Amino acid sequence: MNTLSIVKLHVVLVFLVLVNIFTVFSVQADALALPEFGRIFTTEKERQRIDQSRLRSLIQSGEVSDMASPEKPTVLPIVMMQGFVKRSNGKNVVWVNNENTLNNRLKQKGIRVNTHNIRDNQVDLSVAGKRVRLKPGQTLQKESAGIIKIYKHL
Repeated sequence: MNTLSIVKLHVVLVFLVLVNIFTVFSVQADALALPEFGRIFTTEKERQRIDQSRLRSLIQSGEVSDMASPEKPTVLPIVMMQGFVKRSNGKNVVWVNNENTLNNRLKQKGIRVNTHNIRDNQVDLSVAGKRVRLKPGQTLQKESAGIIKIYKHL
């Protein structure tokens, strides 16, 4: 064999060794690959389940500030204040019960939100004729019309 054919044979052998090495490492890398992260934030349904669970535990523990007078118990729907966006040049937006004030769904459900009077991180709401001020993270309880401060327990 001449020198040229020996060099060609070495090049082919090195190439085959490299291909085998890359194949072995790629198979091992696939076997050791970390699972994908998937969804980072909760879905709306998961968030509702978590909020309801947190609300039940707070009601059972009795950590509710009573707002209604004992003579006139008021039955109100549960009102969960998720948050708001206060704009200096535009329409303010408030999220209550997973709905925002950009559409009329809250009014249809009997919840009126005063988006013009957001101050001290509180929003004025009118629910079944009862006026309340809620901060993001607070929930208006159904039976006693008390405010549950969920944000303090996170």
